Amino acid sequence: MHREPSEGAKVQENLRNEDSPDRLLTASEVADLFRVSSKTVGRWGRSGALPLYRTIGGHHRYRLCDVRAFPDL
Repeated sequence: MHREPSEGAKVQENLRNEDSPDRLLTASEVADLFRVSSKTVGRWGRSGALPLYRTIGGHHRYRLCDVRAFPDL
């Protein structure tokens, strides 16, 4: 029986394929990696625990190198 990979596994595979440390991730992508909600990731960003970057449109983004350095990963 063939099983589809989980969302977290898909995100991790994409991160291996695009290893630019300056790559920006969405809150959903970070949430899938840590298996938490995107709201939790937003709280981490607003509290300063995980460096947060905002796009011109006001969306939150997180650098791959910052996410990899985060203690829980």
